Amino acid sequence: MSESQIAAMTPEQEDYSIGWYNRFAKHPYVEPLGVNSGVMLMNLTRMRNIEWASYLPSILDKYDSEIVWGDQDIINIYFHSHKGKISHLLTSEIIFVSKLDQLLVIPCEWNFRPDHCIYSEVCKTAKVGGAQLLHGNRDSFINDKLPVFKIIFNAIKEYEFNSEIRANLLLPLIKQLQIMQHTSCGKSYATIIKSLTSMYL
Repeated sequence: MSESQIAAMTPEQEDYSIGWYNRFAKHPYVEPLGVNSGVMLMNLTRMRNIEWASYLPSILDKYDSEIVWGDQDIINIYFHSHKGKISHLLTSEIIFVSKLDQLLVIPCEWNFRPDHCIYSEVCKTAKVGGAQLLHGNRDSFINDKLPVFKIIFNAIKEYEFNSEIRANLLLPLIKQLQIMQHTSCGKSYATIIKSLTSMYL
């Protein structure tokens, strides 16, 4: 983060054609596609110093009838009004890292969620380096609708830390995921665990 940035978040979407904010939002948001609050890295000292929380009630009062996604909408409205110019684009596509005055927008692999693989692999940077942090929204860690996320969650939950990762976590996990290639996100399992396999295989 730069000296003025208080938080880092990923884009809400990577594709204009299916982006919620650019198509439906009736309130300001971090352009071009909004940011997702599922993973939010925060510099709490800076947030306290600028009294960040004191801004939020007035945003809720002003936009209450237009807020659909709760805290995420409030956060988008706040950072929309505390932004600078985008200073760095990672690719020519919509996947980007931008530096805003108070917000650092980071690539989607740091908040990889079902939205990135349900229909197709839309997080292009994850295809290169793998998912770095999984976000289990839609209850994907605990329900059976997206078995790949649940399998990964359970494998990590059951893994005995300090035991050998390759034999006790990674190889059994790959075996389970390979039989799920026909499911939603199953075709993306190699992308999802790529950062892990690159370290231990």
